[in-house]
Amino acid sequence: VGSSLQLTGSGGPVSLKPVITSGTTAAGTAHSPFSYQIMANNSPTDFSASGLPAGLSLDNSSGLISGTPTIPGTYSVLLTASNASGDGTATLVITINPQAVPAITSLLTTSGAVNAPFQYQITASNSPTSFGATGLPPGLSVDNATGLISGVPTATGSYSVALSASNAGGTGTANLTLTVEPDPNAPVISEPFTATAAVGNSFLFLI
Repeated sequence: VGSSLQLTGSGGPVSLKPVITSGTTAAGTAHSPFSYQIMANNSPTDFSASGLPAGLSLDNSSGLISGTPTIPGTYSVLLTASNASGDGTATLVITINPQAVPAITSLLTTSGAVNAPFQYQITASNSPTSFGATGLPPGLSVDNATGLISGVPTATGSYSVALSASNAGGTGTANLTLTVEPDPNAPVISEPFTATAAVGNSFLFLI
């Protein structure tokens, strides 16, 4: 009672192969950074992982799985930690959730003036990779990569513009009310709006 047992070989205590102690589940989001640290006891010197989601890789010396996963799904990954005495294995279940759909965050009303330079920046959450805008006034266009609407509008009016922002998870939409006012620098004809002339006499009217 109270005694302990120590296994020894001819050269001293018998070393043991690693036992993986890190969690067996992990979750991430497609197109967002991910990391998971393989941990094991008994001083592993090398690690491996098979069946990793696309976009992830393993540092074999440190046991760090990292990267940016690209495809949603549930993956069963075989982990291995090794030392001179052998290998310890465990199965890690990685769940990669779909990327959240963008939500447009820019103001949904704006105005400009005909024949004057105009700019409007579409902004959205969840890292959109492309943008769109339909129903723009003549003279304006959208840069699909940056979401910048710009140009010189050539017609007055109130326009309902359908905005969109997309990523791998889907497309978010919103309607922008864009009002194009008359050119503030355009001439305005002032009174008088009546004049009198006599037959056979000279006539002069100054606009």
